[in-house]
Amino acid sequence: VLAISITDDPFVTVPAIERLLSYFASSERTHLRIAPDDIGATQVGHFAFFRSEYEDRLWPIALAWLKHGALTPGTPGRRMTARV
Repeated sequence: VLAISITDDPFVTVPAIERLLSYFASSERTHLRIAPDDIGATQVGHFAFFRSEYEDRLWPIALAWLKHGALTPGTPGRRMTARV
């Protein structure tokens, strides 16, 4: 399970992600926290992940995870939880 959170998202906080991931206790879990600056943006917020302007910066992260079950080298952001 990969959870991606953005630092300027007021709804998806670190405690919220930790709680969400706790429901998947029997799965490997990874929380990736990305700051807008990590991807060359001034803001991302809650819904912008899905905007086409982030197609080249954010979507490849999720796509790589879906294809390979892992983050690729050079993935922007910071891993907040070890892969448990």
